[in-house]
Amino acid sequence: MIEWWDNRQENEIAWRVKVEDLKEEFDLDVKNPTRSDFQHALTAQEILVELRKSFEKSATILQQIDTKL
Repeated sequence: MIEWWDNRQENEIAWRVKVEDLKEEFDLDVKNPTRSDFQHALTAQEILVELRKSFEKSATILQQIDTKL
């Protein structure tokens, strides 16, 4: 963490904000100006695919835990 702090670069989770912008409303919940708020709405088929991936990953993790017990 200290290495990052000494060589800070803006990215999707860290960016610069002008003090004047914060003073306007004293709102520290400033949104990332480089990130798009657009979100793709998943189709039912895409949701099922993602759920299957998640279930498979969960099953793998559970199996790993079971072998260690």
